[in-house]
Amino acid sequence: MSLTVYPLNLRGQVYGSPMPFGLYDPGGTLLQDLKAADISAIVLLAEIEECREKTGRDLLAVYREEGLTVFPLPTPNYGIPSNSQLADVLKQARARASDGHNVLIHCSAGLGRTALFAALMAKDVLGLSGEEAINWLGQHKPDALLTPAQILVLLSWEEPLHVR
Repeated sequence: MSLTVYPLNLRGQVYGSPMPFGLYDPGGTLLQDLKAADISAIVLLAEIEECREKTGRDLLAVYREEGLTVFPLPTPNYGIPSNSQLADVLKQARARASDGHNVLIHCSAGLGRTALFAALMAKDVLGLSGEEAINWLGQHKPDALLTPAQILVLLSWEEPLHVR
């Protein structure tokens, strides 16, 4: 199974992965892995056109046909998400996992945008500082590849995502 577990101590599990049917899923098995992991929601960080180019499919339609809830947060490859959308999608993903649903985060390779989103969730859920979130990410996804801009977002993100 090509899923990374991001332990956040929520009722549901949070996973990260590469894009199903993309370059990093050469056997096309990730969709089956999602089903096996009982994932019911996806945080989709890749842009729609990027998904089409890399998979030859309309991933949103595939996910909807599978009955999955999709939280789109289109972010350019190696880029950072829009702050206004980021806060909303972080809240939605956290709420879904808190309610006991398993959530998958993915971009293309699952190493940059996915790792950033997972670390931002950890920062919020676990009450970590930016530096602690980077260390947490290193423990759970040692091959993560954050760009300098993504690291700055992780270090500086202070959006109150929920009432503590």
